[in-house]
Amino acid sequence: MFLLLDADDKVVIVNKKGCELSGHSAEEIIGKRWFKGFICDIGNNCFEKEKATFGEKRTVYPKNFQCKLRSRSNDEIIMSWSNSILRDNKGRFLGTIMAGEDITERKKTEQRKEEYTQNLETIVEQRTKKLTEALRNEKMVNEMKTAFVSMASHEFRTPLTTILSSAILIAKYNALQQYNKQSQHVQRIKSSVKQLTAILEDFLSMDKLDRGIVTTSKEAFNLKLFIKEILDELKWSLKENQQIHLQYKGSSKVVMDKKILHNVFVNLITNSIKYSNTDIFINAKVESDTVHITFIDEGIGIPKDEQKQLFTKFFRAKNAVNIQGTGLGLCIVKHYVNLLEGNITFKSELGKGSTFYLSLPKNA
Repeated sequence: MFLLLDADDKVVIVNKKGCELSGHSAEEIIGKRWFKGFICDIGNNCFEKEKATFGEKRTVYPKNFQCKLRSRSNDEIIMSWSNSILRDNKGRFLGTIMAGEDITERKKTEQRKEEYTQNLETIVEQRTKKLTEALRNEKMVNEMKTAFVSMASHEFRTPLTTILSSAILIAKYNALQQYNKQSQHVQRIKSSVKQLTAILEDFLSMDKLDRGIVTTSKEAFNLKLFIKEILDELKWSLKENQQIHLQYKGSSKVVMDKKILHNVFVNLITNSIKYSNTDIFINAKVESDTVHITFIDEGIGIPKDEQKQLFTKFFRAKNAVNIQGTGLGLCIVKHYVNLLEGNITFKSELGKGSTFYLSLPKNA
């Protein structure tokens, strides 16, 4: 569309296309102030910022700008304008010639392209994130496989060697009719089988936890009696002159998953026995709604720079690599404590021992 405006922004001439776009007749447009009556929505106030004054308070509008045209039908018509200023031979402002192009469809196309680009970027970002996560998981699985092979080759070798050597010696003593010497090797075989069973149990437990198929089953039981039964069960694993001291305060009746709690206790106590040569102290205190249990040993402790890895899979501290273990026990304990809606923390000092703090709801 083409327009001729006078010095007061009033329309002097408008072409047929201008009438069609605005929805007004020439008679309705001519004589009206164009910017006041027909132009709206000039983005970011660029119109106000870019206008310049010439002569006596005359306003000259930007040479190029975009805005919406106020039409009779209230359609949002986006226009791109090019303006030429008219002056007389003395340089005085006479008016403006305006040429406007309807760019509504172009703008919509640009917006659609922009939205598509943004959506595409979002999709690419999401897929990249998924791919990165998949690669990370694959890397973790490979690392776990490597750790398992390394651990299994080390942990399985000792009990299997013991079983084989004891079986050979039993056969030898049997041939020599030295039956009195067989019993100690039978015990060695039993101990080694228990050791292998414990390793396999760790892997089975970890697998079930990873797959989320472990569920809790609550029951009421006597916690004090429960702990004493576990201590009797673990007497065989105590080292020479090593004892476990239990201090118990508060109510004995609790409601939680007895089997899961049993696994937590056995893991923590077994670790205390394994990594310490001196006595172990267990303090249990039952309050109105919380059970607090502390496991204290004076063993080898955990290096400070490795403590944040303590509850991760296959973690073995550098000062414990020569001590039997799968590196899964505490990771399993952490999962089990979470299932019981409890919390486990610890403090440890190298060469001075470790203390584990277990808090559980009385009715988990």
